[in-house]
Amino acid sequence: MIRNYLKFAFRFLTRHKSYTLINLSGLTLGLASFLLILNYVQQEMSYDSFYDQPENIYRVNIQSQGETETRKASAVSPPMGPALKAELPEVESSVRLRHANNVLVRIGEEHFYEDRVFYVDSTFFDVFSFPLILGDPNTALDDKHSAIISEELAKKYFADNDPLGQTLSIDDDLKVRITGVMESTPEKSHLNLALLISFSSFQVPHGYPVTLDSWGWTSFPTYVRLHDGSEAAALTSKLHQFLATHMGKETAERVSLFLQPVKDIHLKSKDIIERDGTAPKGDITYTYGLLAVAFLILGIAVFNFANLSTTLSLKRVREIGVRKTLGARRVSVFLQHLTESMLLSFSSFVIAVTLLEVLSAPLSGFLQVDLKIPASSHFENVVWYTALITGVGLAGGLYPSTFLSGYSPTKALKGRLTVKASGFDLKSVLIVFQFFITIGLIAATLVVNRQMNFMGKRGLGFDHQQVLAVQMVGEELHQRYSATRLQLLQNPNVEAVTAAGNLFDGQNGSVPIQEQGDDESRARISLFGIHYGFGELMELDFIAGRDFSEAYPNDSSHFILNESAVKMFGWDDDPIGKQLVLNDTWNGEVIGVVKDFHYASLHEAITPLVLYIPRAYQEYIFMKVNAGDISKVLASIEKDWKKINPDMPFDYRFIDDHINQLYKSDRQFTTLISSFSVLAIFLACMGLYGMVSFSVKARFKEIGIRKVLGASAKQMVGLLSSKFLLMIIIAAFFALPVSWYLLQKWLFNFAYHISMGWIQFALALLLTFLLAAITISLQTVRAAMGNPVEALNED
Repeated sequence: MIRNYLKFAFRFLTRHKSYTLINLSGLTLGLASFLLILNYVQQEMSYDSFYDQPENIYRVNIQSQGETETRKASAVSPPMGPALKAELPEVESSVRLRHANNVLVRIGEEHFYEDRVFYVDSTFFDVFSFPLILGDPNTALDDKHSAIISEELAKKYFADNDPLGQTLSIDDDLKVRITGVMESTPEKSHLNLALLISFSSFQVPHGYPVTLDSWGWTSFPTYVRLHDGSEAAALTSKLHQFLATHMGKETAERVSLFLQPVKDIHLKSKDIIERDGTAPKGDITYTYGLLAVAFLILGIAVFNFANLSTTLSLKRVREIGVRKTLGARRVSVFLQHLTESMLLSFSSFVIAVTLLEVLSAPLSGFLQVDLKIPASSHFENVVWYTALITGVGLAGGLYPSTFLSGYSPTKALKGRLTVKASGFDLKSVLIVFQFFITIGLIAATLVVNRQMNFMGKRGLGFDHQQVLAVQMVGEELHQRYSATRLQLLQNPNVEAVTAAGNLFDGQNGSVPIQEQGDDESRARISLFGIHYGFGELMELDFIAGRDFSEAYPNDSSHFILNESAVKMFGWDDDPIGKQLVLNDTWNGEVIGVVKDFHYASLHEAITPLVLYIPRAYQEYIFMKVNAGDISKVLASIEKDWKKINPDMPFDYRFIDDHINQLYKSDRQFTTLISSFSVLAIFLACMGLYGMVSFSVKARFKEIGIRKVLGASAKQMVGLLSSKFLLMIIIAAFFALPVSWYLLQKWLFNFAYHISMGWIQFALALLLTFLLAAITISLQTVRAAMGNPVEALNED
């Protein structure tokens, strides 16, 4: 029986090649897109799930309440982790991390820059179950100068030689002994680790106004593992008193701690200021948005499948009549056509998976996001795939199968269709829904792209063009700063040189600050360490006072504030000359105020900032370079660099390129949502084409009669199109306010965003009308221009 069903199905589908091809291609595109997006979403949601009992691991975040805003950050003070473990019984273990950015690693005569370097407590492996290939995780970080390297670095540094016991020089200042080799960090981890150094080796950078006992120095990501059975809510309820004990009751009223599950960090940290190399790259809003698009695409594809199958069924009404007259039962007819649907579903799925195997790699390159599907996952998901094929086959074939099997033999033999060709039925409702989706997706694409353009063009408050930052590490290099600066300034391609400790990416520490003698003014403020000439090189806008200058010897102990900091203190009069105390250790005078500039991404509102000159040189040499042949400019600068620093790598980055990386996930989302929206709109047009074909076929004789009675082709096009234009108006009535609400909510993820106007939505509606008009005209014009005699002779 099944063999006969398959035989008849294959015959019928090959006989009507054009309809089968449209059906097959639409369903294939829908399934391929659905699987591709679903795989991407699954990868995004699988971050940090490979640890032993990940549900017990939490990151300790801090939240501070200002007068106008709430600020969250992913790093706390250095004493906090050990204190949590010692005082709260729910905590089984804790670990502190401190990222060391672009560390210079020397092995003999070889040297490398490494960015994935962390100082960590010896309890690191009590919290995170990263496996060691060599060494004992219980003791590997116990010694003060011990270190663990990744398998990747072990091969890079030592090839096939045993790395255990080998010595690494860190920034020409610290020597560590390798006591373990760790498997390379899985891709699906928010921690990207290559070199772990025992936390006991960490020393506060020279000149920083803090110590490792400073509760106000919030620059250390800290994680806790709770005991089995302990509830995070129970621990959270104790954190207020914990803070009050160690930081004072007043501080505890303005500052709070909260626990974030480790599995949430990658996707649910958009409103949290990330610190020290642990910044996540995902966004749950984007992930849910893409997931919604995936199901919309699949829904459109399945509806088109059902719609076109129903249209195709009009060609076989008499066949059904003959079969029923010869004794075929309704269930037999039903199963026959459901088999055809299942065959199309299975074929489309096979083609879709094949396409993904071939195209996922080039698509990943084109869309700048990893969309590759491991071949092994197909075998792991056989049950799920079977359910998907069956579900699609039933959803797409159930209606036409029921529709065909329900004909009486007499009417079927006469070819009398009892199909509703006008008015509104279920098919019309679904077409309205497709228009609803189309209008919404076009509006979303326009608004998202406009917001990304706005972010790319918005002034940041400083000049980041042609600014080169070169890594500076090691005390010896700090001593060479003056000579390096003088050498670089002799280069005709270099206009100015200074130093700074931040790359405008929000990786700023924060400490308490207060006006001298006024404890009530105490508040947290972000730090930005700079050097003489920084304000001039970056073209910061001074609205009061002046920049740091070597002409004033005491400037190295004074401060420059941004506008937000001045507002925080409530200084309506001249702030110049005000005395401040930074972290209870540094007294200084305000000598300048700069207009607010974006020292973090546009996702974050500008917050109070203090610029100061630390009592040590910064991590980066900044230089303003001339435009021109950039390869020649870089070559000449590297040559000058090597004259003073022959043993130091010339590790550079352009500030504008570095800033652009802050919006990588936004650009990926824009590309993905735009690409798949176009595909969804294309599939919706295919569904509309099928619906128009159905309508024209059902009213073919009516068209002939009207033309014989004098109706013009223009009138006929209007008659056949009016229903669909009404559907667009109905869809727009619902789609426009819903789209406005959702897009406005998405824009609130950005501290600075566009104001939505009516133009994007009017354009979305206009484009929908245009696409629908083109799609409809492909069928209606041909029908209206046809010979009425052919229509009247139609049985």
